[in-house]
Amino acid sequence: MSMVWNLDDPARSGSSWSIEVTVDDPGCGRLAYQSFDSPNSMGPVVEFTGSWLGALLDDVTKLALRPDGGSAVYASTSDCHSVRITREQARELLPVLQHAVALAIGGTERYDRIWDGSR
Repeated sequence: MSMVWNLDDPARSGSSWSIEVTVDDPGCGRLAYQSFDSPNSMGPVVEFTGSWLGALLDDVTKLALRPDGGSAVYASTSDCHSVRITREQARELLPVLQHAVALAIGGTERYDRIWDGSR
């Protein structure tokens, strides 16, 4: 079960960015990330795997939750890119990233045990 999450509510956040997170092969420890600075400007699709996936989750969590976390992070990807994530984006991205990492690492069966849709 492939899943895609889209964060693209500029009216709520007051900015013009959007982010797409995709897990194509649950359980294989890989997710794809693409950001759009405007409707006509999209970044490359980059992959996070293995320890880069853990580092992304750590960086986004720190930036979103800690008052001294800074204004942005540059997350390194497993395919030799870096992605700039602002504090505003991290706050929106964190719950999505928690779901995506669980699906990417644990697979569909384990993901469904945690988020079964009953809540």
